Amino acid sequence: MDACAALAVAAFLVALALEIALGEGALALLARLLGVREQQRALPLACLWALGLLVHLAALFALRLAGLAWPAASALALAPGLARIGALRRRLAGWRPRPDPLLAAWLAVAAALGASLFVGGGGGGVATPWRNNWGDLAFHLGMIARFVHGPAGPPEYHLFAGETLSYPVFANLWTASAAWIDARPATLRALFAGQWLALWAAIYALLDGRRNPGLPWALLFGGGSLAALGANAGQRIDAGFAFSAFLPTIWVTQRAAALGACAALAALRCFHEGLAHPEDGEERRIGIGAAGLVLALSPLAHLHVCLVAGAWMALALLLRLPGSGRDLRRLVLCAAPALVWLPWLFTKAGLVAPMAGWVTGDAEALVGLARAAASARAWVRDAPLWLALAGFLWWRTRAHALFAPLLLLFLAGNAVRLAVWDWDQLKVFLGVAVAFLALWSRLPGRAPRLAQAACVLLALPGVVEARLALASAPRTLYTAADLALADAVRAHTPPDAVIACAPSHDTPAALAGRRLFAGYRGTLWSHGLDFEARLRRLEDLDGLARCRIAPCPTHLLWTDAERRFWGRERPGPGFEPTPLPQLYAIPPTSGSTRADERLYAIPPTSAEPSRSSPRQSSGRAASRPPARPQGSAFSTSTKKAIAAIQRKLITPPTKSSPISAQQQPRQKAPWTRPMRKAPDAPPRHCAAKKGTGARQWSRQACFHGVSWYAPAASRIAPPSAGLVAAHAVESSAARSRPHWAAVASRLKSVHAAA
Repeated sequence: MDACAALAVAAFLVALALEIALGEGALALLARLLGVREQQRALPLACLWALGLLVHLAALFALRLAGLAWPAASALALAPGLARIGALRRRLAGWRPRPDPLLAAWLAVAAALGASLFVGGGGGGVATPWRNNWGDLAFHLGMIARFVHGPAGPPEYHLFAGETLSYPVFANLWTASAAWIDARPATLRALFAGQWLALWAAIYALLDGRRNPGLPWALLFGGGSLAALGANAGQRIDAGFAFSAFLPTIWVTQRAAALGACAALAALRCFHEGLAHPEDGEERRIGIGAAGLVLALSPLAHLHVCLVAGAWMALALLLRLPGSGRDLRRLVLCAAPALVWLPWLFTKAGLVAPMAGWVTGDAEALVGLARAAASARAWVRDAPLWLALAGFLWWRTRAHALFAPLLLLFLAGNAVRLAVWDWDQLKVFLGVAVAFLALWSRLPGRAPRLAQAACVLLALPGVVEARLALASAPRTLYTAADLALADAVRAHTPPDAVIACAPSHDTPAALAGRRLFAGYRGTLWSHGLDFEARLRRLEDLDGLARCRIAPCPTHLLWTDAERRFWGRERPGPGFEPTPLPQLYAIPPTSGSTRADERLYAIPPTSAEPSRSSPRQSSGRAASRPPARPQGSAFSTSTKKAIAAIQRKLITPPTKSSPISAQQQPRQKAPWTRPMRKAPDAPPRHCAAKKGTGARQWSRQACFHGVSWYAPAASRIAPPSAGLVAAHAVESSAARSRPHWAAVASRLKSVHAAA
């Protein structure tokens, strides 16, 4: 480890100590607002560190949004902690750590797992032994590179230029807060391992691992089905095993989940500490207020886990009303600042949707009771021990106000999907498991402790997965040549560049800290982005050189992957070579917008038609020498054309009845779904139409019993005699009049009868 890498690791370790001081300072400020004396605001050290970490990351995020560079933002975010070092030392003066063999074993296992998150590939590349981490690791490394090497300001998706980042970014921002000093893979491996170890050490303390030795292991290695033991959890999802092991599918792959679990456990620990004291006591006020403050800072740590933890606390207080009215108001007020983070969370399409049970695989096509039955069978098969333990502890403790919210949240997780795709709903049930284990850790009596023997079975699926992963050979994600190419691309492009490349998950362009025009399809889909039109534009290589709709790519990466994707050996015209052979520049075309601009088109209203001039043609039309036309079809004499009296076409007004606006105009939002059982009479349909219209309202209202199944009945009988034939053969008016009179009398009688 050289000097730069050592400096980055030292900055991370110093920040850990200052984050405890930041947590103590935030707690002191909250105590002053709630009227709590200093000696009554004692909280566990792990709660202080989790609170301080969230304060640090929130301040760092805000400073980067304001445009500050990394050195200034890092120093200002931690500066308040320096002022609280003295108060923290006085508070910890009498604290002495006690030896804990279980903690030593826990830290050893956590350190081994943290060191395996990603390892060095052959020749200095990046590899991972975790099969399910193959795509997610590339995504996280690309986001960290964008944070470190990109410009300050509102973050965007590094895989989809122009789209605001909608993702819990605190975990990767935490890594970038030290990686800006040195972002090489060796330093990133050390930071990943250090953060993993710090988080799981805090989780052990928050679950009181000394008193509850089985609960931390159940959280780390829990999840999964004993019916599919030994099979890769990620590969069994499509086979219907949705409740996969947490370790290979959540903790390793989704870096934000461990930070979110730590934040949720800190809030729940503060909440339980407060409930243990009398109502309206100072300890109760500071405990519930601190829980709300942690929730306020945690949405960008992990939305689902912290949302479930906050909902459980609110429901637990609601079931204790009216005695807990003040506690509920205090919790809501302290957690209200969480609304600030909504613009970076709820911008995904399809994030909230109803469902009739949580299933994956072929069962996703089921609806209604069939889907609910399939979900119930899957829960009984995959998580019987979790369900049995929850029921047993509820029966033994009779703590209805604490266990009933868990049941409600479990049922809500099976009824409302809070994810882009079905399996991702596992994060909601992970939040339920976190809340359950936090409650289990605070239950008194002998039965909850004896029940922890079942944690061996709870942790078995994750232990088997970890053994298989660590025993397998690491798979190389990026070679040393890929890393060198990423550094070269960064050196030859500005920070706001947009790079077009083959949409593969392991493209070296993602590590350059530059935005991609369009990245890997699977990642974009899992984040709920509208990417199909962008990918179609990417496939048209010649069109990229003439791009006029922002964002436009400014550079093109050209490696073997791009040659295979576009099926060419050379990019072609419109791409300028750069000193880097694998990189081409794309000069902006005339009339096109820059890559960092947005193009907003406002459609004209009916009252003000569009008067925009037509776009100028890109090139002059080919011409031929004039030639005399063949034949004598043209006049020998021509007159000079008369000048037009109008320079442009007249825009007719919409005041005349023949061109009046339709009652049901086009290009409007469609009406709701058709009713399954329509009424026999039309009054309900009339109320659903536009009440006032220029024409046809009464006629439409009288369409009863008419559809394309049953056409309208004819009201006029067809004539029995043919008028055309008689008139065509007779040219004398005198001879035709008798025939006309006879036919007219018959037609008149038919009309009168109708």
